[in-house]
Amino acid sequence: MTGSVDETIPCFDVVIIGGGPAGISAALTLLKRTDISVLVVEAGHYDRPKSGESLSPGVRNLLDYLAVWDDFAGMAPLQTWGNQAAWGSEQLASFDFMFNVHGHGWAIDRARFEHMMARLVSQRGGRLECDTRCLAVRQLMPDRDQYDGWQLTLRNSGDHEHAVRARVVIDAAGRTSRWNEALHHRHDDLVGVSALLTASATHSPAALTTVETVANGWWYAAPVPGGRVAVSFMSDSDIIHQNKLSRPENWLTALAGTRHIAELINPAGNDVELRTDAAFSACLVPGSGGGIIPAGDAAASFDPLSSGGIPHALATGIQAARAASDRLHGEGLLISAYETAIAADFRQYLRTRWRIYGMETRFGTSPFWVRRQTPVSLPPENILIADSHTDSQTIFLPRQVADLIRHTAINPISAAELIGKVGASCPAYPAERLILGVQDMIGKGLTSYPLSA
Repeated sequence: MTGSVDETIPCFDVVIIGGGPAGISAALTLLKRTDISVLVVEAGHYDRPKSGESLSPGVRNLLDYLAVWDDFAGMAPLQTWGNQAAWGSEQLASFDFMFNVHGHGWAIDRARFEHMMARLVSQRGGRLECDTRCLAVRQLMPDRDQYDGWQLTLRNSGDHEHAVRARVVIDAAGRTSRWNEALHHRHDDLVGVSALLTASATHSPAALTTVETVANGWWYAAPVPGGRVAVSFMSDSDIIHQNKLSRPENWLTALAGTRHIAELINPAGNDVELRTDAAFSACLVPGSGGGIIPAGDAAASFDPLSSGGIPHALATGIQAARAASDRLHGEGLLISAYETAIAADFRQYLRTRWRIYGMETRFGTSPFWVRRQTPVSLPPENILIADSHTDSQTIFLPRQVADLIRHTAINPISAAELIGKVGASCPAYPAERLILGVQDMIGKGLTSYPLSA
C-alpha cells in the first residue's frame, strides 16, 4: 500500500539546514542556476552579537565567485596587516603559522557579515526562513511515499510546525549538527569562551590579530569595527569546567593575568556577555553518510588557530552545492570526490596542527598541552592487561571510554586488537586518540609488555 502525496507540502530542489557562511554560500552557488529552487532554514535572525572573525586575503576569490565582493567591501571592514603571537616565548613575534599573510586581511563584524550574505539569498530568488528550527529529517521512499527525497519538519518562532520536502538536503548546521548520519572522528574537546570588549585607547589593535599562550590554553584577540575587540579563550571543555571560566568574573580575572591581550582592552565599562562555542577538530569519514551532503563544520571542523573558519565554510559550501547540483542534474558522483578531498585536507591540517602546538614548550605538564604534544609510540603488537583493582583514567579520553579500555583488557590482548574493539564501540574517537589514551594508562592500572616476553 502506497501513501498519497500531500500536495500542500512545499517542495524544493534543495533545502539547506543552517544559514551561516557555509549554508549561505551553498545557496548562492545553487542560485547561479535558474532551474534549482532553494530553501535555507536558519535558527537565528542574524541579530545576535558574535565574537568576530579575521579573514585572510585568500577569501576574496571566494567572495568574488559568490558575487558578493562589492557588498562585502560596502561594509567597510577593517584592514588587518598581520598576526602576532607570544607562542613559545613571552615576547610577541610574527605569527604566520597556518595563516595566509599575502597582502592584508580583514576584521569583520561576524553578525553583520552573515546578515549581508543572507539578504542576498532572498534577493537572488531563494527562500530564507529565519527563527526556524529543523525538528526532524526523514528520507522518503518512492514506493511508499510517492516522492524521492526528504521531508523536514520545521518549527518557527511562533511554535508553528510545518513540513517541507526536498530532493536534496545540505547539512550546514555546524560542528554539533545531528542531521548528517556520517561518522565523524573527533580529535579533541576544544571550546572557546568569547566576548566583545571595548578596545583600549592607548594600545590600538586595529592592524593586527594577537595570540598569547598560557598554561591552560591560549587567548586570541582580533579588532572588530566600532572600536571593539573580539577576545576568546581557547581551552578544553573539562579545563573550562574545572576552573569555572564560563563565569564572567573568572574569565575576566584570567584575562587580566595575560601579558599582551589585557593591554588591548579598556578595563572599564565592559558589560561582559560571554559566549561559549564548540571548537573541536573533527572530520567526516568518507562514505559513511546516509545521503545528506555536509558543508562547513558539519563536514570538517578546525582549530581556530588555523584561521580557516569562514574561508573553509565558504569553500565547502560552494563544493557541497556543486555536489547537490550534480545529484539533481548529473550522475551523482561528485559527492564521493568531495568527501575524499575534505578528508585529505584534514589529514594535512592535523600534521600542521601537531607541528604548531609542538612549538610551545613552556607548559609541558599542563593537560592542555600534553594532549597536543604527546606522540603515538605504542607498538601495535604489544600485549596489554588491565588491573581490575585499579580505577585508571586518562586525560585523553572521557571516563566511560577509559572504563571500556580497562574492561576490554581484563584478559591479555594486543594493542591493535584492543584499539580495534574499543574503536568499534566508540566510533567517534579516531585510533590516534584511543592509542594516546591507552599509552597514558600504562603504569596506572594497565600493563604493557612485548609479544615475545
